[in-house]
Amino acid sequence: MRMKALHSAAFVVAVVVASVAVRGMRAEQATVSGTWSGTPVFKGADPGEEPIHLVITQDGTTLTGTAGPDADHQYRITKAKLTNAGSAASVTFDLILNAVLTSFDLKLTDGALKGEATTEGEDGHKRVAAVELKKG
Repeated sequence: MRMKALHSAAFVVAVVVASVAVRGMRAEQATVSGTWSGTPVFKGADPGEEPIHLVITQDGTTLTGTAGPDADHQYRITKAKLTNAGSAASVTFDLILNAVLTSFDLKLTDGALKGEATTEGEDGHKRVAAVELKKG
């Protein structure tokens, strides 16, 4: 009887520890919901700056939202996802605007989304921009 009670107590302790660990993992998941803005800077033969206003809604690692040059001109983002790898969180998404595909590959760093955006027009012309978006 005493052995059965010990097994039951051990099971309860294991369930509590697992529950706390899962809550801890959820707490570590990055939160990127909200409004982000910045001005990507294009490099190379065709340099320039283009503002972006991004609105993200997050459900776990699934992201939805819109992006565009300002709050009044927003277009749906596609293939959006959040990937958590240890302490680093990555945000990727695509935006098609005026027949130009822009793919974003960003990392949440110091409270900002930083990385690159690569554009490719219907004519195959590619441009790469350094991106830093701030929340708010």
